[in-house]
Amino acid sequence: MIGSSSAQQPRVRAGHGHVPRRRRPGVLLLALLIACAVLAFTAALSLFIGSAALSPADVLAALFHPDDLIAQVTVADLRLPRTLLGVVVGAALGTAGAMAQAVTRNPLADPGILGVNAGA
Repeated sequence: MIGSSSAQQPRVRAGHGHVPRRRRPGVLLLALLIACAVLAFTAALSLFIGSAALSPADVLAALFHPDDLIAQVTVADLRLPRTLLGVVVGAALGTAGAMAQAVTRNPLADPGILGVNAGA
């Protein structure tokens, strides 16, 4: 009966030892909602923080009822584009990283694998 013990255990092919667990859609949705909430919080915080000292009331007034020229220029012309550019660039870098991982099928992919790292 020595040969029957190996027949009872499932065989694992070489390179296929790790079987990824399936995640429930609810967990992924919760993670996505938390990430969106953190993004919204940090984007709002970016509008309120800067070198010019503006109160939160001044920032909100400059966004929704622009009448103070200094606050409007500071918020609408400097802080808002900075915040939007940061969000767009972050999304682009995240997409590029996900594409590099998908193309190489390597969860640790970096630009050096594709030959696009800095330098000559």
